[in-house]
Order: sequence, then structure tokens, then C-alpha cells
Amino acid sequence: MAETQLPRKQRHPAGSGTAHTNIPERTLKRRFKAATGTTLIEYLQNLRIEEAKRLLEAGQMPVDDISIEVSYEDPSFFRRLFKRLTGLTPSQYRRMFQPVINATQPTY
Repeated sequence: MAETQLPRKQRHPAGSGTAHTNIPERTLKRRFKAATGTTLIEYLQNLRIEEAKRLLEAGQMPVDDISIEVSYEDPSFFRRLFKRLTGLTPSQYRRMFQPVINATQPTY
């Protein structure tokens, strides 16, 4: 599957995308599920969580800022979703990568 860019701060991605295609939202969701085996919302949530994981691995951006960056306005919802999909809180996930990040940075 081709790498996909997340739409920034888009509240209803399925509904807004259907306006350009003249396909009813329900039909789009049904066809998406038939083609991929996953719902459109599950797919979008997985994309957003993967982007959040990349941001957590990359640095020290606060979790609340990461939640906004990946289009979740409610940081507590983001944390619950992240834990449900990964089994770890965002902070626990970040801590797993701290030794790797520290080991790759040069010491002067």
C-alpha cells in the first residue's frame, strides 16, 4: 500500500471526501470495508497512531501536542485509543525508545 499523508485537523474525513466523488458516505464506507477488510475509521485511526508513534520515537514533543498534530482534539481520547491499539500509553511507548535515541546521539 502506498504511504499516505494524514489530512491535518480534518474532523469528518469520510464525509468530506465523498463531496468530491459524488459517492454517498455510507456507500464509501461499505466499499472500503469490502476492499480492505477494515472500516474506514479503523484505517484512519491506525494511520494517525502510526504517525504518533513516529513522533514519540523522534523526540520530546509533548503528548498533548502530538495528539493535536495527528488530528485528535481531545488528548485523553488519544491516550485511550493509543493504549487500546498498542498496549502501551504514549509515555510508556516513548520510554521504550529513549535508550535507542540516547545511544544514537553523539557525545561531546
